[in-house]
Amino acid sequence: MQCIMKSAEGILIYHEGKKKTVKKGLKQYLNELLLTEYSTYEGRLEAIKRRHKIYRNIPIYINDQYCFYTIHSLRHRDAVCINYHAVLSIRQTKNNATEVIFKSLNMITLNVPYAYVLRKHMRTGMFIKQHLKEH
Repeated sequence: MQCIMKSAEGILIYHEGKKKTVKKGLKQYLNELLLTEYSTYEGRLEAIKRRHKIYRNIPIYINDQYCFYTIHSLRHRDAVCINYHAVLSIRQTKNNATEVIFKSLNMITLNVPYAYVLRKHMRTGMFIKQHLKEH
């Protein structure tokens, strides 16, 4: 899974180069993913806060394949969750937007500054390295 984004019909899931629309909320879908790992969204966030002393921009760690960082809050109409492990590169466009290129060579364009996305991506990478050291 590469990313999950809100849409008018529910959420769009980008997986292996294909788009799939699901009539669910973003938080509801993340909760379902986390339940397979015997956790909930709120429970996972609270555990990461306590264990890693992260209080803002908390990555959504599902398992070793899926660790999402969010662009906007989950309630925002343009909310996007990007899977750190699926990203090949991030680049700035001419109109100050950001392109995220995935390992499958699919691409999404986000209307947020490049530095913002890059910072979130790097913080998630640091969290994953810290998490791996503990295990």
